[in-house]
Amino acid sequence: MFIFIWFILALVSVVVALFQVIAFSMKKTGMFKCFGCIGSIGGCVGFVTFILASISRWSEAGRACSGEFWAAQADWKVENEVDGGFDYVAFEESCQTGPKGCAFVDGVDEEGNDVLTPISTTYYTGLFLNVILIIVWVSIGLGCCCSCCGMMMMSAKMKKGMEAKGNSVNQDSQNATTNPM
Repeated sequence: MFIFIWFILALVSVVVALFQVIAFSMKKTGMFKCFGCIGSIGGCVGFVTFILASISRWSEAGRACSGEFWAAQADWKVENEVDGGFDYVAFEESCQTGPKGCAFVDGVDEEGNDVLTPISTTYYTGLFLNVILIIVWVSIGLGCCCSCCGMMMMSAKMKKGMEAKGNSVNQDSQNATTNPM
């Protein structure tokens, strides 16, 4: 669901950017600012969605749904009176080797083959979302570091410019007082 929301936000961002280019070329500053506002709101919604996806994926329930706890349950089988239990080992194997993703055995057909009922693909999407979240968080961190470095370099450049400008102003004022016209 989060990836779908990000996809929609990416489409909105592209459309808003196109309208901003059109507004800029027509020299319509009001339209340009309006589409800039819409783009900013889209960015904020995307960031909030990203935070919610991080909370959902790295929470206890998200970790359980993505199959992180299967290694701890290797020999564990849930017993109930109706069907003899739920075999987590077989379920994990179906997620890793099954052609349709995760499935559980729902009986046996006439030929003696297991009838698999697909129930979820969260094993793969959990890993996929985990990778995307890590990449985006690292990108945000690198972007912040690059912004800070850029601001420090700009500050040093501005300081040099101000000193050079101050020296030229002082020289001009000295020349004006020593060489009255």
